[in-house]
Amino acid sequence: MADDVDFVNVGAGWTHGKADFELYHTRLLSGRFKESILTPRDTAVRFLKPGVGVLHWSWSVAGDRNEDLTPRKPRFGLFTMVVEKRGNAWLVVAAQNANFMPGPNPEMDGIKPPIGFPNVVEKP
Repeated sequence: MADDVDFVNVGAGWTHGKADFELYHTRLLSGRFKESILTPRDTAVRFLKPGVGVLHWSWSVAGDRNEDLTPRKPRFGLFTMVVEKRGNAWLVVAAQNANFMPGPNPEMDGIKPPIGFPNVVEKP
């Protein structure tokens, strides 16, 4: 992560700077996500210009808990990251995480996203 990284989590919480990013994730990963398993699933990269790109990667997670510490069902999501080459390193300068919402989405009918998710539809 870049020192000036901006990160928006799935709950729309926004951190700015590497210190707050690390504090947030230290709390999260030592708490509600302590027993979770995050699995990267697919990636796509688009370079906007030399040294700057947009990285999308899908994920699945199991074993995490809600704020009240009740278990969550396994779920899927998508990270979007803006990456920039600074010196010899590629650093994340901005990132946003999103949960996949299972079920029909009529506005997406006939549109094939570059990264898909398993055909998961929750039953009521």
